[in-house]
Amino acid sequence: MEQLWDSGDVHIFVSQPFKIMNKKILPVVGVAAALVALALSVAALVIASLGGNNGRDGEDFNLYAVYQELVTEGEFSGTYAEFIAQYLSPEYTYEEGSELGTSVNASLASVVSIDVECEYTAGGRFPGIGGASTFISYGSGVIYSLDKEAGDAYIVTNCHVVYMNDTVTEENVTYTRSGEPSYYAYLYGLEGIYYDQYGELQRSTTYRIECSLVGYVMSQDVAVLKVEDSDVLKDSLAQAVTVGDSDDLAVGDEIYLIGNALGEGISVTTGVVSVEDEIIPISDAAGDETLRLHSIRTDSAASPGNSGGGMFDKSGKLVGILYAGSSDEDAQNINSVLPVNRVAGIADSIIDAGADSSSAVTAVDKATMGVTVYSAASRQVYDDENNKFYSVDDVTVESVSAPASGALQAGDVIRSVTLGEGADAYTLEVRHDWQIGDFLWRVRLGDTLHVTVERGGETVAVQVLFDDARYFTATD
Repeated sequence: MEQLWDSGDVHIFVSQPFKIMNKKILPVVGVAAALVALALSVAALVIASLGGNNGRDGEDFNLYAVYQELVTEGEFSGTYAEFIAQYLSPEYTYEEGSELGTSVNASLASVVSIDVECEYTAGGRFPGIGGASTFISYGSGVIYSLDKEAGDAYIVTNCHVVYMNDTVTEENVTYTRSGEPSYYAYLYGLEGIYYDQYGELQRSTTYRIECSLVGYVMSQDVAVLKVEDSDVLKDSLAQAVTVGDSDDLAVGDEIYLIGNALGEGISVTTGVVSVEDEIIPISDAAGDETLRLHSIRTDSAASPGNSGGGMFDKSGKLVGILYAGSSDEDAQNINSVLPVNRVAGIADSIIDAGADSSSAVTAVDKATMGVTVYSAASRQVYDDENNKFYSVDDVTVESVSAPASGALQAGDVIRSVTLGEGADAYTLEVRHDWQIGDFLWRVRLGDTLHVTVERGGETVAVQVLFDDARYFTATD
């Protein structure tokens, strides 16, 4: 059993060479790292800022500093947001004719850097000794929904990005949490990253977006932040993500990751789907429980701080949230992603529960069908229409224990499940047993689930009614 890398207090263990791509948590004092050059197409500005020696071109380039210089010289008179709008429009394509290039550039408007600040006091058993320090957890998030006119948004990220432990150990000193966390988001191009006079990496707060914590489900490593009445959002080019279908992914599909690598601002890496489904055992954000989550593996490079960032397909649709990666020094670019079909259901559940709560929710209701299923008759399937190669299981009902699923019988092979009616219907073609568990996050009290099964060689349509609170279980 190999201990995985972790920059905070979340300790991750796996039986394979994987690590969790956790938040990067550092005290405010002493945060210094090289700023990665932004790949921008403001040609005149970039040329003026880039050097050309020893393969280190552009390491000192900073867009906000360029903006300030242009204003000082009288060459630009607008706001920084207007500067960004003019030079970094998501409609710009950095590689003409490239579908992936167009998608990547547009998706930059839907991913944010996240900082979580919290005050801690040094001294262990004697918290009054040693003074207070502010620690910052760096991570990423995606804009899940957006009302730009109102300046409101919901941001989806990982639980371990927003969760601040009661104690933090830094350079053999134990700090005890003495304040409540503050949550901030930064849009791409408005991150305000710069070096101060001491060479320390800093962020301008000019375009910082204040957030509140709606809640989280620690057992699934999913959390939601809320933004209200933000002038920065109102005047920005921000866009909500378009949610894709992670069940349609196949090995070899092109994808890309966008996140706050190393806490130094939004960056992009590209790759493919390496494994469409595997289980990654990890400990939860508090370090108390071991979780075993179905994940998608990708070879797209990621770093600490990428947690909570988006994985997108080549058309620009969100298909997952990054949370894990390899800890083996000999392994390269083995990173793991939570599938969006599960994340979206959990995020919606958190948002729904948060609407009726005056504090952050830490548990939400999940529907239970009251059946035990198993996978059998595994086989390989090639989709000629999409030129994709899949593995498929027969998901079979082993036993029925709850009235909600009284229409199902032992031996039924579940072929599909549908929620909703007409144009609003959502249908899942069932290929693996875990897909049903992910799907049940979407079900609400009063819903009817339409299930197509194979029974005795015939196709049978049955209904599962969720008309009683007994068919839901609080999940934290």
